[in-house]
Order: sequence, then C-alpha cells, then structure tokens
Amino acid sequence: MKDSTIIFAVIILSVTILIYGANTTMEDRTVTVVGNAEVEAVPDVFYASIGVEILDDDSQDAQRRASVIIEDLKQSLFELGLVEANILREEYRVSPRYDYSLRTAELIGYSVYRGVNIRVDDVELAGPILDVARDNNANVVSNVRFDLSDAKRKELRETLLKEAKKEAELEAKSVIQRGRLGPALKIDVNQQFYPMMRSAGLEAMDGGTTIEPGLVTSSASVSVTYKIR
Repeated sequence: MKDSTIIFAVIILSVTILIYGANTTMEDRTVTVVGNAEVEAVPDVFYASIGVEILDDDSQDAQRRASVIIEDLKQSLFELGLVEANILREEYRVSPRYDYSLRTAELIGYSVYRGVNIRVDDVELAGPILDVARDNNANVVSNVRFDLSDAKRKELRETLLKEAKKEAELEAKSVIQRGRLGPALKIDVNQQFYPMMRSAGLEAMDGGTTIEPGLVTSSASVSVTYKIR
C-alpha cells in the first residue's frame, strides 16, 4: 500500500495590523493570516452496486431468474470473504414495459431488477468483486468508487489542521514588526475532500480485473486572527 503523501503550503490572504484611529491602543492590534495544507491519501473503502436486469414477457419467470442470479452472486461474494454487513442494501424492482408506437399503449413485457449495494474496507478486493459480478452474469455494475473511511478522514483532518495552524502561526510571527504574538482571538476552518479516481485505473488481465484506486485529495484552510502584545 502506498504511503500517504503530504503537501503543505501557506498563503497569506490578509495581514492587518490595526494602528489607525485616535483611540487605537496597543490592545487593539491584531494580525490575520491564513495557512493552507493539502494531503493526498490512498483510499481505504470501496463501493459498488451490482445487479441483474431481466426483460421477459412473464414477470414471475423474470423474478425467479433474477433471484437465482443474485443469490448465487451473494454466495460467491461470501466465499470471497465478504459478510452480510458488507451488503448495505438490496434493491428489487419490477416495471411493466409498454409499446407506445400504437394509439394505445400495449403491454409487451416486464423489466425486473435485483441488485446489491456493497462496501468493503479492503480496496484490494475491488478487482475480485468485479470478477465475481462478471462470472455470475450480473449485467449491471454501477456506482463504482473509492473513498476514505471515517477513521481515516478524522486522522487526516487532525494532521491538516495541525499543520495549517502551525504554518499560520509561523507566518504571523514573521510579519510582526513590533511587539510579540499573543493568543489566537478567532479561528475559521474550511476543509474539503476531492475523490480522484485514475481514468485508466480499470484493467482486465488474465489473472483477473485490477483497479488502481488513485488518490483522494484533502485540503484545509485555517484563518487565524492573533492578538499582538
């Protein structure tokens, strides 16, 4: 597993020392700086929706066939190492199909869909899961994505905020010409995550499907206003 790469940057958006006005005193002086930090991390969660859609004149026969395929799919996923908790939700839909080419709509059959939405905490299983879907005649695979677990998001957030505040404090000290840096009076935090999946990440090989999960980029910006003593 590739280690997380951390890139930190600090940008001064505003530096304001309040020394204007007849009533301004030393107690009024502040400095405001902004520290930015960015982290690129390897995802640790994989999501996918896998199912089968069957078109048939007989809705009950279509439902039976779809049920057989999904039950076989689930059994194969369990043999791969998944458990019931990895299946977030099962979907089941039966929709009539009509021919609208005539003056009145004519029922011509039914569309039956059964599927499962899954989540696994081992991204190495992404390729094998898609192989299982193919081998079990699942003809609908969607919402394939990688993400960060809540635990990893919390870890990254703590790292980002710590580094962003550290850079902001260093920058504040560097711009003060008189006095010394006092306590932080105000802190504003902004954080965003940008899931990024490599466009050429999916590849079918003789040994099975492999997926390069790419990187999830997270950034944080901290605006801190310090008192100048």
